[in-house]
Amino acid sequence: MLRPGYIQIRVTDLGAALKHYVDRVGLHEVSREADGRAYLRAWDEFDRHSVVLREADGPGMDYVGFKVANEADLNSFARRIEAFGIEVEEVSAEEQPGVWSTLEVPCSDRPSYRIVRGDGAV
Repeated sequence: MLRPGYIQIRVTDLGAALKHYVDRVGLHEVSREADGRAYLRAWDEFDRHSVVLREADGPGMDYVGFKVANEADLNSFARRIEAFGIEVEEVSAEEQPGVWSTLEVPCSDRPSYRIVRGDGAV
């Protein structure tokens, strides 16, 4: 595991959330996509984004992603997680702009965890 990669946060008012994260916290808005999500990052980050805001009926966190160095590490994590009898799902590279190979460990009663290959910018 290299480091945390990104987090997707559910917000009830995207405009107010953007004002908070951009004007108060100091994050930079990278893009707003057709699906309504807003992508943010800090000024000194190498990756494309680290915070994703998604408007929803209630606040919360959808998932947090952790970054690994390469495809071999990603596959190793998948095998180790599955060895515990836990399902691992592959996430399409098109699901988020700038994100490469991603695995998700879905959780029904809490936010999901994602593992992201780190040899491309997130």
